[in-house]
Amino acid sequence: MSRAYRRRTGSMVALGLAVPVATTIVYMLALGGPGEAGPVVYFTERWNEIVAVWLTESIGFTIAIIAAWGLAAEARHERASWNMIALGSLGGLLSTAIGIGAFQGFAANGDQFLPLLGAVVNLSFVFFFFGKAATALGVLGLGLILLRQ
Repeated sequence: MSRAYRRRTGSMVALGLAVPVATTIVYMLALGGPGEAGPVVYFTERWNEIVAVWLTESIGFTIAIIAAWGLAAEARHERASWNMIALGSLGGLLSTAIGIGAFQGFAANGDQFLPLLGAVVNLSFVFFFFGKAATALGVLGLGLILLRQ
């Protein structure tokens, strides 16, 4: 694998991982959360803005997955680390996909579906935190490899 390929593809992984960081900041500053209005109002009135942020985040995760797997296919010592970063990005992608696919549907059907909405949100956060942990392990592995060189 050429040095230029590694540099370009590594930059794509970094960009892919930076997009969700930026969108999370935008999400928290601009959209916040349900607050006192509750999830039913939040996911019905703010849905277009929420989806715009989550789709942008999904694109970032997808870029990171593809680039990290490209590096893993060509890597020798750091193959496991790149695969963990790709797996972590996949966890983030699944988390946003669950949110886009299910949150509004449960919220739009009223308060009787709030317990189910809560369960689906919790499932989404399982993938979200799994993704963060897997990415952290991958980055830790890359750091250890750099320290040995």
